[in-house]
Amino acid sequence: MNESLSEQGRLQHLLSSRSTSSIVLESSIALLIFLVAVPGNTLVLLVVYKTPRLRNAAGILITSLAISDLSLMLLLFPPAFSAMITGRWLGGFYLCQISGYAVPFLCSGSLQTMALMALDRHFRIAHPIKHRTIFSVKRTKLMVVLVWLVASTVQLPYVANGGVYTFHPGKFFCFVDFSFLAKLGIVYLVVPSLVIQHFYMKVFLALRANKKRVKTLQRQSRDAFRMTAQEVKLTRTLLVTVIAYAICWTPVMIIDFVEMARGGWVLSRGAYMMYSTCGLASACINPLVYGFMNRVFRAEYMRLLGIRTLNISNSSVASVEQQ
Repeated sequence: MNESLSEQGRLQHLLSSRSTSSIVLESSIALLIFLVAVPGNTLVLLVVYKTPRLRNAAGILITSLAISDLSLMLLLFPPAFSAMITGRWLGGFYLCQISGYAVPFLCSGSLQTMALMALDRHFRIAHPIKHRTIFSVKRTKLMVVLVWLVASTVQLPYVANGGVYTFHPGKFFCFVDFSFLAKLGIVYLVVPSLVIQHFYMKVFLALRANKKRVKTLQRQSRDAFRMTAQEVKLTRTLLVTVIAYAICWTPVMIIDFVEMARGGWVLSRGAYMMYSTCGLASACINPLVYGFMNRVFRAEYMRLLGIRTLNISNSSVASVEQQ
């Protein structure tokens, strides 16, 4: 405990004694991420809401992920940003407890939602007949609700045992102790990550096997149900989304596990700055990936922003909406 306090003091000193240029650089990066993530995820939600044909299983999961990212930024960014500028936590004890509870809850919910995405894509590509039953709109909504109910239990054992969240001067937000973090990592991070890897590997192999036929209708076990090239494009978009999340969250998980192994906040400020930047940047993934890779999202972004799009016919947009 004394060692943890000394490490907290070391990081607090480094945070408080930064140069003006460091403060401006760190806060500017965080502000840029915020200005992309919040309007971007808001646009994602508006696109799904205004496009009826996107209100399917994939659209529901995209919405769940966007709400999670938006909530993370709105809850975490203001106190973290103030700490970046002033060099100390200004939110007080209760906001520290609220944000400390919310961050693992939202991160766990996002990861479990991505695991559901992996299952959805696996059934859509490999077992399309079953997919229509398992991932109906009603059942997908129920699964999303269950995911968030499970995610809400992440911190209950810690709080029930009198656990208190402490401001981490390196990460800019309030954090749990290490003994509980180990259990949290195994149950709520490792298991969903393995599910995602397993099923997206199967999806990847299926896409690779069907690469030469993505421009034609692919026959399945029955002619009554067919998968179009648009569905393959959506699968690739969601696969890129998961890969981008993995790129952002892998450094975060590595730093957390290194801290657990060494039993303290022993890393450099640079490592912790990368931790916070990667964690915040993950909230930008949804709007950016969909904007670059999904034609209907890109067209709707431009329409909502009042930008005229050229050479996009109604028929082409309608065909993309079928994703």
